[in-house]
Amino acid sequence: MSPLRGSGARARVTRLPRRSKVAADSGNRNIFRYLDPSGEGQVSEMEWGVLDSIFKEIRFSIGEFVGFLDRTFDNLDDAWDFLDDDSSGAMDYQEFTDACKSIGFFGPGRPIFSYLDKDDEGTVSLQEFQVVRTFHDEPVPPEKEEQ
Repeated sequence: MSPLRGSGARARVTRLPRRSKVAADSGNRNIFRYLDPSGEGQVSEMEWGVLDSIFKEIRFSIGEFVGFLDRTFDNLDDAWDFLDDDSSGAMDYQEFTDACKSIGFFGPGRPIFSYLDKDDEGTVSLQEFQVVRTFHDEPVPPEKEEQ
């Protein structure tokens, strides 16, 4: 049971200011619209909690992906070498999905790729790929950290 239900407590509401930096940023506006499906211009605490659920699901998917890489390759460096098929030092979404299919990983590729693509340039670099190590107990080799 929700701690708010029946307790007489009111849910905290977040409002979008009319002319703020948040409103000017279309990415944030789209997120706000997603969290405010009724279009009333406010997001309840429960609606805001949707982001936490989505984040947990993405982290779980990445954990599953890393576990798959562990079962398929000797280490994450070998996994990177395979995923970066053209050895360019970065992979785009198509290269990523083609490599995943060829090794038999059919999990949710888009959220994993988007999470790894920290600079949102449409590619995942070796440096960005290193974040998978946080889902794994394998330390980052010193020469990979500096690249």
